[in-house]
Amino acid sequence: MVNWTLGNSTRRFELLLNVAFGTDLEKTEKLLLGLMENDPRILKNPHPFVLVNRFKTRTLDLSMKFWVSHFDIGLDVKSDLIRAIEVLFREQGIGIPFPRQNVSVV
Repeated sequence: MVNWTLGNSTRRFELLLNVAFGTDLEKTEKLLLGLMENDPRILKNPHPFVLVNRFKTRTLDLSMKFWVSHFDIGLDVKSDLIRAIEVLFREQGIGIPFPRQNVSVV
């Protein structure tokens, strides 16, 4: 176990999101990286990155990982990123799938 904050206030945050199958992952990654690189609160070193984590039934799971200079601002940055992603994806035609459930009445 590593205590990343011992003697240091920097902190890594992760933002999980899903995109629909058929999404251009290269384009999506560039857009997400652009959001993180243009936010002055996100550190350039270590650099932010995007991972494609897994296939799900109807989606692909992605994660964005980034560092901030002080752990106190991390949740604000994360919230702002979520808002920016929603707008950007709508503008770029990238689908965020709605969860689906099948309900059977017996």
